[in-house]
Amino acid sequence: MEEKKYSIQVISRLLDIPKATIRYWNQEGLISPPRNGKNSYREFSLADAMELSNISFYRSIGIPMKELKQMLCSDIWVQEEVLDEAKERLEEKQRKLKQQAERIRMQQKALEQIRQLKEQPIVPGEPPFVKVGAFSHWKEEHWKKISLEPGAFVLALGKTKEEGPQYGIGYGPGEWQEEGELLWERKGQTFLEGLLVANSRDESQNDLEQQKELLRSQGITAGRVIAQYLTSGVNRPGEAWDYYKMWIEVESNSEEFRQ
Repeated sequence: MEEKKYSIQVISRLLDIPKATIRYWNQEGLISPPRNGKNSYREFSLADAMELSNISFYRSIGIPMKELKQMLCSDIWVQEEVLDEAKERLEEKQRKLKQQAERIRMQQKALEQIRQLKEQPIVPGEPPFVKVGAFSHWKEEHWKKISLEPGAFVLALGKTKEEGPQYGIGYGPGEWQEEGELLWERKGQTFLEGLLVANSRDESQNDLEQQKELLRSQGITAGRVIAQYLTSGVNRPGEAWDYYKMWIEVESNSEEFRQ
């Protein structure tokens, strides 16, 4: 029975491999289909097609050309080592893609929170942290934590503007295990939550005083503030601002407020 032959146009369509790619692999010596004696066109057999399919697979999982050439000329069991290495690379890529997908989800949630906080007045709420430790610019674990979870970055602001902001890392129940400085701790305080907007270059430039003034007009005395980072953006042309979800400690004894 005469062996079936395929033209490059047909094999390209059947295997979904661009003709230019097939020609390149041929030039690189990965394949060597014979030419038709009448028209000098390359003709591909079933064996050539299977070889092309395998090459396409190995290239799709990131096997470099140089490594692929060596593998095709080596013992079949060399494939095991090559595949193991490729699997490790793909698993690492999957891990990073999963992290990126989670960051997208967190970023979308942060934007939604900003929208909600802008639309509502300051209302009672509870911070997600029980402790806030001082952020260290030199601790890799702090940078790693906020790179994976930006909302772990916290601003701690004093009762007065003169005290200035402090940078912190927020910790949930049972998470605080450090020897570092403790900036803030939840001890049964009453809180109001809202949106804080601060200059990215100088966090002391923020809208907290305006919001405290509004609370004072309602007979509410505000204490310390902790603010969870949400995202950054341009609020005015040329000015970058950070957006935080904040919790203001309430020192008022107003019965009206409690209700």
